[in-house]
This record gives sequence, C-alpha cells and structure tokens, in this order.
Amino acid sequence: MGPQLARILVVEDYPLLLDGIVNLLEKHYPDADIWTASSVRETWAQLELSLPDLVVFDLAIPTDEQDQQQAQPETGIRLLKQIMQQYSQLNIVVQSTYTKALVRIIPQIDEHLGGFTIIEKSRSSQEVLERIESARRGYTNTQEIRKLQSGVEVKPEWTDVLTLAFQEGLQDRAIAQRMNVQIGTIRHYWRKLYDVLEIDLEAERKVGRNLRTVSEINARHKGLID
Repeated sequence: MGPQLARILVVEDYPLLLDGIVNLLEKHYPDADIWTASSVRETWAQLELSLPDLVVFDLAIPTDEQDQQQAQPETGIRLLKQIMQQYSQLNIVVQSTYTKALVRIIPQIDEHLGGFTIIEKSRSSQEVLERIESARRGYTNTQEIRKLQSGVEVKPEWTDVLTLAFQEGLQDRAIAQRMNVQIGTIRHYWRKLYDVLEIDLEAERKVGRNLRTVSEINARHKGLID
C-alpha cells in the first residue's frame, strides 16, 4: 500500500487518459480523495473548492469543457504559471506530450516552492508513480527540459549552499545560520540542486547511495565547486 494523500486533482481532457491515470492513482493511493477537471474553468473551480496535496496536470486542455476542439498546450502553460503564482507551495506533476514547452517557464518553476516533476505520456506506469511520489515529497525533476537549454542557470544562493556544504563541511542548520535564512529554505535549495545536478532521487534510493555524496561528485564534475 502506497503513502496516503488527502486529495489529488487530475487535470486531463481526454477521457481514456483520465481514466488511466485515475485508476493508477487509486491503486497506489487507495485512501486518497481524487478529483478531476477537464478544462481551465473546472481546474480553478476545484482549486477554489479545496486546495489539493497534489495536482497531476496535462498541458493541452481547453479553456472551457464545452470547447474540446481548442485544447492547446499554450492554454495549459498560461494556467500553470497562474497556479504557481497563486499556490506557491502546491505539489505539481505535468504529464503531457508537450513537456518541451515548459522550457519557456523554467525561471518560474525554479521559484516554485512545491514539488514539480515532469512525465512524458509515453513513460511506464512505474516511472509515472516514481515521478508523482517525488513531487509529493516536494522534489523537482525537470531534467528533460533543462537539456534543451544552452546552459542551465544556477542561482547564486544554490552555489552558496554547495560551497558551505562541501568546502566548509557545514550541515543544513549551520548553512541556514550563515545564509541568514530558515532551514526550510536550505532544503528547498537542495531540491532544486538535485534537479540541476541530474540526480535521479528514486534511482539513488533504490541502490542506497548517499545523496550528499552524489551531489558533491556531480557538483565538482559540473564545475560548480572547486
């Protein structure tokens, strides 16, 4: 039996795909309250009714459920940006055939405080569940779209964390004190760094590798620390 969630919102306008993801979620999260939406209008209605723990989100959706012919990824991108602005700590999974379009909003994704993972619709059920669980835990995985960028932006505060951790040997609480931020902020920076460092959290957990050790190796390999 998988970990329990209170409420999951699935945004998908294609009935067959909607049934598939709902069935998968019901099996893995048997006690979760799963709600659905098939348009921008329905999505906002559901969010205003009760904020979910997790949103599984397709980009190609119509503005209104009566206008299914107008399901466009641009509509989903606009909605996603608005959702991240209004619900900064919401855990989000984008499951779509148009995930490459997300490269245009990487700065907004990097600022988002909740989990954020991406799943191509061609992925296996196991991979889908792993990405969903990563988002539920508050992690980010956008490696597919970052590879489309010519040079990944690494924020100065992220490199400060790497320097304090691996060149001065500080733990998170001490890093937070040095940077004059809350420890939760440092943990948020680590979640973003795992993404930039191309660390697959589920894969590393399966083989029992230490995330800090892997982070240091990858950070040195990418030249982010000496």
